[in-house]
Amino acid sequence: MNFSRRLVLVLILVAMIGCRRTSSEEERAPRIEPGRALHNRSVVPAVTLARVEQAAGRWPEAAAAWTRAMQSNETIVALINRAICYRHLHNWETALADLHRAEHLAPQDPLVWQQAVLFDRLGKFLAEVRELDKDLAALPNDAELLTDRALLFLRAEDAALALDDATKAAQLAPTAVRPQLFRALAERALSPTAEPASSAVNSTLRLEALSPEFLETIRRLDAEITAEPGSADLRTNRAWQLNEIGQPQLALADAESALQSDPKSAGACAEASYALEKLKREPEAYEQIKRATELDPNFSTAWQYRGELEMRRADYPGAIDSLTQALAINQTVAALAKREECYRKLGLLAKAENDHKALEQFGATR
Repeated sequence: MNFSRRLVLVLILVAMIGCRRTSSEEERAPRIEPGRALHNRSVVPAVTLARVEQAAGRWPEAAAAWTRAMQSNETIVALINRAICYRHLHNWETALADLHRAEHLAPQDPLVWQQAVLFDRLGKFLAEVRELDKDLAALPNDAELLTDRALLFLRAEDAALALDDATKAAQLAPTAVRPQLFRALAERALSPTAEPASSAVNSTLRLEALSPEFLETIRRLDAEITAEPGSADLRTNRAWQLNEIGQPQLALADAESALQSDPKSAGACAEASYALEKLKREPEAYEQIKRATELDPNFSTAWQYRGELEMRRADYPGAIDSLTQALAINQTVAALAKREECYRKLGLLAKAENDHKALEQFGATR
């Protein structure tokens, strides 16, 4: 056999040995790909599978995997994680049983203590939650009920469960704003520095700042808009509510929807203007409030706001005209004070003094 043929045979043999070595190494240390692991559960350690399922929000599968993991080794981590899964499934007694077992084994463990505090807070709202659980068992896709329950979880400071319900409600009722507000609050509680899914919600939103009156009103408006999504009046009313709580992007979306339904809605123009100003879009804000006064010359609030925007533009004569229009329709302290300020800016001190005296008389009669 000549040299070249021997060299070829040696190279082939080396390649075959290398392939066999690579194959045997993979058999000894199999790699589990996340996408394939769930289809071949027999090769995945129970704890690994439980974590994968839990991270994906597949709570029944995760609870079952933690149960299998504890057949050979009951650990605090497994007990607490299974309790978390049962909590997401609203299996309250089973979740508490796992927590109590963990407390018995390691009462000082930080993870156990954290979950105990969470359950204690939830306990104050559990009776109401159970009622909604029953209602949702009959109507699992009722967005209004899901949002009601999300609010209870937020009040209980259980952001994870609130996020479950608010996310599902937002998907079921895309025109409703309560789910968007509650989802943003839950996301911020879980991860204060992360970008929320609903970037339309202003980061200044706080649950404690939402009054019972606001929550009841927005709940009603959500339901009515779901039934009548093309109603300009309903959209304008909700835009006003959203502007009041400092949510200009959501308010602007409603105002724009109202104007699509009714291009001559002065109220929608005014709400759009308020929202645009908060979003630092002053020229557009001024155009919208100007249009509102043109559409409804008797809209005193719009005239007053137009005057305020004109003051910011240093258009004091224009502001005086607008504020005078507002005062002719409805005399208010704010409009008088603003007009007095404009007069002083222009050096019209006699007129400024007249407004000042009117303000004093106004205050004396209140």
